[in-house]
Amino acid sequence: ALPIAALGDIAKTGPTHHTIGHPKGAENIGAFEWIPLKDLYVVPAHQAMWAADGKTQITIAMQPTHGGEVVREGLARRMVQSRSQWFIKRGMRWTSQATAIGYTRSRHHGGAAWTALDTTPGAGKAIALFHNSVFGGIIRNAYGATQKSGRAELQINAIPGLPCPAFHLDTPAAQQARDIADQHFDELARLELEPFAYCFRDANRHRIDDAVAEMLGLDPALAGVQEMLAYWRILFAGEPNVNGRQRKIVEALDKHKNKA
Repeated sequence: ALPIAALGDIAKTGPTHHTIGHPKGAENIGAFEWIPLKDLYVVPAHQAMWAADGKTQITIAMQPTHGGEVVREGLARRMVQSRSQWFIKRGMRWTSQATAIGYTRSRHHGGAAWTALDTTPGAGKAIALFHNSVFGGIIRNAYGATQKSGRAELQINAIPGLPCPAFHLDTPAAQQARDIADQHFDELARLELEPFAYCFRDANRHRIDDAVAEMLGLDPALAGVQEMLAYWRILFAGEPNVNGRQRKIVEALDKHKNKA
């Protein structure tokens, strides 16, 4: 129901970690020095999604991991204007990480692992649900550079070219997709997800897939649509680029296929 656009048509990418700042003890670059929140006694004024933590970042709605202290005042003031609530994971590890695009309740800076997205008004929820579904996973795996088994790496300058349905258009189909995303997002964003490579058995991610299918003009209540989704999940998870040839994932996939 929607044409395919580029993510850069719907969302602009924010600054990279080279201007945002550096972790404590690392090379002194950027506007801030970032420290893990657990190491701080008080909540800092500036917070960022810096680390990619597959053990805690298991929902679309996420919390920042680091707090920042200003080291360059002028640059810091400019960075504050670039904060966002939407972030794309640059180096997606399908075997251990669950969230491809994350959302924060308040505006944060991003960082080395998470690049800020300044989305077209109303399109952020649709973008996030799509890229956390099997539809988005397939596109991301095909488009990202596979530098290591089980990982799809996106260079910062490649993010704007990532294919995405044109959720920003002023058309009935795009408006309907945004409405469906808005209706379901708060509930779906809180669901705990397994690593993306386990999408074939993850009932919570299946709920995201159903919502995205509806956003794209498909009826998830139809048996044919469910069969298609199940088939795509098996194909996706069966790719060595996705499962990393990890025995536990391959064995779980084989068991799932035999059961099905």
